[in-house]
Amino acid sequence: MSVREDVLRLQRWRLEERQSYLANLQSLAARLRADAARLAAEIADSNRRLGEPDDAGAVSPLFHGALVQRHDKIVRSIVELDAQIAEARAAVAAAAREVEHAAATLKSRGEPAADPGAPPALYRRRRVRGAGARQGLSKRA
Repeated sequence: MSVREDVLRLQRWRLEERQSYLANLQSLAARLRADAARLAAEIADSNRRLGEPDDAGAVSPLFHGALVQRHDKIVRSIVELDAQIAEARAAVAAAAREVEHAAATLKSRGEPAADPGAPPALYRRRRVRGAGARQGLSKRA
């Protein structure tokens, strides 16, 4: 593998990591939205039952307040996640452009595109010119 192929593999790996991060953020946001909807329904139910007498299954004002606080906290978290999702989408788009650029550079040089699953060429032997070069000896010595 050439250096350009290694760069392309690295760019593809970065793209996959960013896509995975984005998917995780979106999954978390979906779960939080479901929790917020469930809490909103519970809050509406507790609002209805808040004024009822104690023996009819009334809700404690402390319990109601805790529900409202938790709902507000989840809504704030969703807003923060939406901002992170927007940043992650921009990072995915930038990584996709980098992959395209690396692939185009590789193609323009006439080299075939690297197989994404191929192992990296980390350990390559260098060409050695004569025994003196291996031992670090120069011709002057």
